[in-house]
Order: sequence, then C-alpha cells, then structure tokens
Amino acid sequence: MAIIGSSIHPVHQQIDQGQQSNEQALREACEEFAAVFWEQVLSGLRRTVPKGGLFPDSAGEETFKSMLDTEYARAIARSEGSLAEVLFRQLANSKQNPNQDKDT
Repeated sequence: MAIIGSSIHPVHQQIDQGQQSNEQALREACEEFAAVFWEQVLSGLRRTVPKGGLFPDSAGEETFKSMLDTEYARAIARSEGSLAEVLFRQLANSKQNPNQDKDT
C-alpha cells in the first residue's frame, strides 16, 4: 500500500508541473504575439514620419531603428496590463471552460 501512495504523489507533481509548463508556454506565446503586433504598429508609425532633415538616414540607422522598435515592442508586451496579459487571461479561461461561449 505504501508503494501505491508513494507513486501517486510524484504523478500529481508531474501533472502540476505539466499544467504550469503549459501555462508558461501559453504566456510566452501571448507575449510573442503581442510583441509582433506592437512591432508592426511601431514600424507603421515610424513610416508616417517624413524623411529628410539635415542628415540623411544611413543603412545602419535604419537597422538601429528597426532593432529599437523590436525592443520597444517586447517591453510593451511584457508590461503589466498589456495585450499579452489580456490574451493570456482570455485563452486560459477559454481552455478551462471550453463550453462557456457555445450557445445552448
């Protein structure tokens, strides 16, 4: 009897760890999606700024601006109350209650 009881405990731990890893994977996917979304928004906003000025933009400056937009997007996606957090809550809730949105 002790063997069965001792083997069940690790199974519960594995299930808990599996759920935690699934939640972590979902959270990371939501953050990545939000980061891509915000990168597109920032890139679009940057295209609305007129070109020109005293010094022309070099290829290095364009690369830097693109990388800066990527980092800004990641920071926005990781911030509290972000799109990623809203997506995560919505998807986690729909995963727990799959029949909630269906009409009866």
